Amino acid sequence: MNLWGWSRSSRLAAWLAAGICVSVALLAGFGFRASREFQRSSRLLVQRRADEAARLLVTALTRDMRAAQAFVLPSTTWDEFGLDSSHEVTALVASSFARYPYPEAFLVWDPGKPDAELTFHTRSDRPPAWAPPPSGLNRYPVRTLVQPTVAREVLAPVRRDAAAGRPFSVSEISVGGSQYQVVVLLKYEDRLRQHLASARGFMVNLPWVRQYYFAELTRQVAQIGGENPGLMLAVADDRGDAVVGQPGLGDSTFISRRRFPLAFFDPVLLANRQDSFVPRAWAVSVNATGDPALRVALYGADLTLGIAAFAAFVLALGLGITARAMRSSAELAEMRAEFMASVTHDLKTPIASIQAMGETLMRGRVRDPGAQQEYATAVVHEAKRLARLVDNVLAHARVTDVADVYSFEPVEVEDLIGASLAGFKHQLQREHYTVSVEIPADVPPILADRDAMELLLGNLIDNAIRHSAEVKELRFAVEARGTDVCVQLSDRGLGIHPDDLGRVTQKFVRGRNAGAGGSGLGLAIVNRIVSDHRGTLTIDSSLDRGTTVTVVVPAAAEQRVHGTAAMSRVSL
Repeated sequence: MNLWGWSRSSRLAAWLAAGICVSVALLAGFGFRASREFQRSSRLLVQRRADEAARLLVTALTRDMRAAQAFVLPSTTWDEFGLDSSHEVTALVASSFARYPYPEAFLVWDPGKPDAELTFHTRSDRPPAWAPPPSGLNRYPVRTLVQPTVAREVLAPVRRDAAAGRPFSVSEISVGGSQYQVVVLLKYEDRLRQHLASARGFMVNLPWVRQYYFAELTRQVAQIGGENPGLMLAVADDRGDAVVGQPGLGDSTFISRRRFPLAFFDPVLLANRQDSFVPRAWAVSVNATGDPALRVALYGADLTLGIAAFAAFVLALGLGITARAMRSSAELAEMRAEFMASVTHDLKTPIASIQAMGETLMRGRVRDPGAQQEYATAVVHEAKRLARLVDNVLAHARVTDVADVYSFEPVEVEDLIGASLAGFKHQLQREHYTVSVEIPADVPPILADRDAMELLLGNLIDNAIRHSAEVKELRFAVEARGTDVCVQLSDRGLGIHPDDLGRVTQKFVRGRNAGAGGSGLGLAIVNRIVSDHRGTLTIDSSLDRGTTVTVVVPAAAEQRVHGTAAMSRVSL
């Protein structure tokens, strides 16, 4: 029986079957092509992941390696309390040892004294091989000593660089059979850099950092990156020998390599040097051969063809679900885009200011000491502003598990407020703010995590300053409420629109009358910290009249006894 002899329904069924077959064939063909494109895209994605992981590792290494030179040596503690073994200096060294593992010793030298009196501050838990054995039990993490033989080795390149008027001395020397990298900041008495006033620096034991430092930092970066089991991170020295991992294994197609200098300082310091010291170039490599996404992509074609018929059946349902997901994704993408635009602006502004003022000072365009002080103050202010934004972003990144990192202890509210205001001292003085702090005598300490509460108060103060109007006034009022302590911060700024009061504590949400800047994370982080401290947060605001933020947290069991009420009013 030919087709034309079939019934109408049979012919319709035949045409429908043929249509289905053609559709399945077309779907299989397009599916096969799509799977190949998917494999190619997956290979590009895996390579991109490897490149991003390598960039992240190099960035983490270089930033951490330069941190001691960038933040410890320029500290004003050295100048304020002298170069001797005062408590403040040893405390600075102890905190630096705790924060940065690679300095084995800090050194300070007064050119007016003999070379043999160069002072070394070494680690008590990891004493250098060239240091004499301790005479007794030392529970303090810092040990202060003099070692004339080592001092002569260290000061030889320092004197050469000082004679050349360089701001830094960087050298590699051999002490006690170990190779050291020595970074020294040189301070001069005159602008022409002819008379050296002081020198302070640190020594890095290169064999130790090769064995321990890079392995630990690489492990931490892997954890930050999500611990992707398919990415293998490795570090190799200038000869190609493995320092961490095994750089040469795997398919070279999916290996990303980046070089970095073995320099525990900013290599810009060597830009105008004429000597032969050049940091060795090490390399990091990320091998993505074992990435699970790559394995799935390589074997996905057969699976795609097998489910092609089923995919056609559920296509309509899939389109509906996809449309809904795309709508939700678009809303989330818009919110993230606004957040990234705001954070990018807030990051670029202080960075640009610091760079511009730093270049001005570096090129010697500002010679008046008063103007130099103003520039330096502005640089510090912008750096603190940048640090607050980074702290907020980091706090938001760990906000889901933030309670796991709290360390609760009795904390004096007066100390918290004082420390938080100190971070804004220069800005408050420059803009002529009036700050008042009222703390009655019967206010006990609170049970809190100090760092978290300082972050909380810093965000509140920053918001108050950011949204201030013509009247520059901040008022702290503290009182005891039964077993709780209430802290209020009031300003006379622009205020918050009534429709935004219920939303400003949500992530990425900013008030409609908020000015430029701000990430939309500050009050969200404040709200989370208060919640984690089993407290309450209340915001009262009136447009063009100001805002009062009230934080109530539990008091510590141990009470503080006061003689009289404490109240201060300071005009900055």
